[in-house]
Amino acid sequence: MQEKELKELFEKYLKNTCSEEEVRMYFNYFDTDAEPCIRKFIREELEKDLVTENLEEEALLADTASKVYNDIEITLNLKKIYRPFYSFKRFWLSVGAVAAVFIFLILSTYYIIYEQESPAFHMHSQNHSDDLPPGTYSALLTLADGRSIDLKDIDGGIRIGGDISYDDGEIITTATTGDLKLTVPRGGTYQLTLEDGTQVWLNSDSELIYPAHFGTNNRNVELRGEAYFKVSKDQKRPFYVGSSDQQIRVIGTEFNVNSYPENVDAVTTLVEGKVQIVDTKTNQNKTLVPGEQSIVGESRIEVNRVDVAPVISWKKGQFNFENKNLKIIMDEFARWYNIEVQYQGVIPSVNLYGDINRDVNLSFALQVLESAGIRYKLKGRVLTIVGSNK
Repeated sequence: MQEKELKELFEKYLKNTCSEEEVRMYFNYFDTDAEPCIRKFIREELEKDLVTENLEEEALLADTASKVYNDIEITLNLKKIYRPFYSFKRFWLSVGAVAAVFIFLILSTYYIIYEQESPAFHMHSQNHSDDLPPGTYSALLTLADGRSIDLKDIDGGIRIGGDISYDDGEIITTATTGDLKLTVPRGGTYQLTLEDGTQVWLNSDSELIYPAHFGTNNRNVELRGEAYFKVSKDQKRPFYVGSSDQQIRVIGTEFNVNSYPENVDAVTTLVEGKVQIVDTKTNQNKTLVPGEQSIVGESRIEVNRVDVAPVISWKKGQFNFENKNLKIIMDEFARWYNIEVQYQGVIPSVNLYGDINRDVNLSFALQVLESAGIRYKLKGRVLTIVGSNK
């Protein structure tokens, strides 16, 4: 497709007049030689209204446009976020819609600078005065004697060995015995390496109980919440994860477990290796191979083939909305931003698609709802989804 035709199609995006066929066709161009051309259209759209009578302000706004463009590329994961969001109203989030959001933010910024004549510069939407920051790398370590230690925000988390130390070698406490507990609060995430070399990543509002030293016959841990395990191989000592009404038997593998108490089902997704899932209520068991997911609940084990990438996206610092309903997405937001989510009226029946990074403020994440036409109110740490009265 020639640049002129691409430009015409982009302008149709801005006017939201593209057909479904044109939407699919346009998104397919992102992985072709036409992608630089599309990026240029976005930049031009962001910059075309940034002319002022004050050269200093104009330079500042131009710099802002550049940063916003980088946000579109980096923070929003360009090739995925521009995939359409579907709603019950058949609403499309197009490239133009995303660009329009950022144009609004830039112009809002200009208004703040021009009217208040303040040297300070902050991009924000007036609709999000109660904005909240993203979660952090935080956890509480409880020792066998009951002592608790607030852990530092440090890459790699902690290591369990002769002593308990941070990944950089700093000693937290000297040799210890008995069971330890790592608790990750709402609005947090953390990583630890167990005594056998097994690595565990814990998601928000999760807890792992594990021994300072494993026995000679097996390796047992207990999980509440969500965690990703990369288990060290040891043929003589199987690794067991207990969670909700299931037990997972492992030799050496990588898998994700989601078993929050408020969820009816315990969900295990295998990335590498092989695991055996046992329903502790019925003693039913299933063996998973990579790419399979088990669901334990209501006295049965269901096994399905899945795309593992969306399941483990949280470990890589992303929210992935791939075919998730609104309730699941709001549960993820609630844990990560430490908020309470309430529902007023009938909950909208909508599945969203795409992904965003988790290191953004809540107001940025809520643009996903705005894009699907979902109404909400944010007051303090209470987010209310406003549905219909029917």
